[in-house]
Amino acid sequence: MTVDELKAALRAGRVPWLILAGEEEYLKRHYLGEIRKALVPDAALAAFNHLRFEGEALDLGKLEDAVKSPPMFAETKLIEWHLCDFEKMKAQELARFTEFCAERESYEGVTVVFYAEAERLTPGQNPKKPSRRYQDVTRAIDVVSFPRSTDTQLLGWIGRHLSHEGITAGAEVGRAMLERCGHSMDVLAGELEKLTAYAHAKGRSELSVADVTYVTAATFEADAFGLGNAILAGNTATAFENLRDMKNRRIDPAIVFGSVFRLFCDLYAVALLREEGLSPAAIREKTGLHEYKVTLYLRATQKKSAAALGATLEKCRRLDLSSKLGTADFSGLERLIAEEA
Repeated sequence: MTVDELKAALRAGRVPWLILAGEEEYLKRHYLGEIRKALVPDAALAAFNHLRFEGEALDLGKLEDAVKSPPMFAETKLIEWHLCDFEKMKAQELARFTEFCAERESYEGVTVVFYAEAERLTPGQNPKKPSRRYQDVTRAIDVVSFPRSTDTQLLGWIGRHLSHEGITAGAEVGRAMLERCGHSMDVLAGELEKLTAYAHAKGRSELSVADVTYVTAATFEADAFGLGNAILAGNTATAFENLRDMKNRRIDPAIVFGSVFRLFCDLYAVALLREEGLSPAAIREKTGLHEYKVTLYLRATQKKSAAALGATLEKCRRLDLSSKLGTADFSGLERLIAEEA
């Protein structure tokens, strides 16, 4: 089930049984809230028509008792189950769960929603070829997946949020927020609240990059630039800290390799053009990189020659090639850090 299909179901007020899954917890909580508002609009009846259970092991007996009871004084009833670990379900338990979901049409007006943390239901490293367990679960019940938002999606969301508050800001403000505050929507939402409060207090309807630096808090977040910059600086501890964070977030090593390879391509180009005597403005024109990135990359390559970066780039190229051949794991990056940092 897609997010657009979920939105349509919410507008109709008839949400099917489903699992909210994926890494973007902010969006999962948002849509769970929207489901609650759609199915249990009367807070006075929530005690009867909104039940919440939790537990790693799914108690189907308890769920069956809950769904057999129809909505009271309303047309719809919502039952939530949190913390269920679909990855640890034994085959027999999964079969019972599938049978239970197959009977959902028998319980008119009752919707069951499972809230699954990212590690409790994952498609695996390649969502285009999901794991056998993920396929089995999606055959039993609709799954709405919320993967980690891309930069483009976050920039659009930041722009819409500010616009809703009557504040205008250029795309560079959104990019500055991502660079400074990271990509967690929970963190960004809090920083956006601070920025909008600041703008309203000052009687302003426009924000600048300087406002982002002044108002928001810097947040550590592992990314290709942070990893690459740590390698360039010879900071082994920070490089491994970035890598550990990426592992914990279960980022596909092939994606990390590709990002690091592209980063060092850009760093090499910037260093080469700098050595040729080009100004930052000319480098921006030649590379097509944003002004903010050119500034960061010039600072990052101050103590590295283009020749040295070229040698590191060749190592990154070999790592990226190994990932495309299906032999990617994080040991390659660990070797790169050990050799370069």
